[in-house]
Amino acid sequence: MESDPRSTLLLSSNKILYSDSILLRQQVPADCENMLELSVYDGKFARNTADSQEIGERIENDHQAGNCIHWVICDIQNTQILGTIGFYRGFRDSVGEIGYIIKKEFRRNGFCTAAIKSACEFGFVSLGLVKIRAYTGFDNPGSRRALEKNGFRMERKDESRITYFRDNDILSG
Repeated sequence: MESDPRSTLLLSSNKILYSDSILLRQQVPADCENMLELSVYDGKFARNTADSQEIGERIENDHQAGNCIHWVICDIQNTQILGTIGFYRGFRDSVGEIGYIIKKEFRRNGFCTAAIKSACEFGFVSLGLVKIRAYTGFDNPGSRRALEKNGFRMERKDESRITYFRDNDILSG
């Protein structure tokens, strides 16, 4: 009998993940002022703090419904907010969709690569995912590099984006 990743998801809402350079933690309302450029939902970015708060509430509602888990990426040295990462759009067939965004001034420092690694380990080990997908644009070579460094392979290209995937190789190998 397969376990439902959503049961683990709800239990792990306060789960903090660590690496050498970053920590992933739950978003709190006080973060909204520092997250305008990171607050996005269904492709729409926040224009102001109220929008950022509304997006945070929508993400939390999705989390409570068992359809996502969302972390704030922070610098482990000073806890400064660097970006966000999570699994979004549900977990049908034990497949997760990872999404992330890093503030421009913190790109090209390995933070995204470290965050993807931590989130994937959590997804495979704690949520029991069998596959993780990611989507990125042709104009985002940094994102593609971060995915490839974490064992993602290109699945397909279409006119607007590239789809990557990674199978669960943590438990099997």
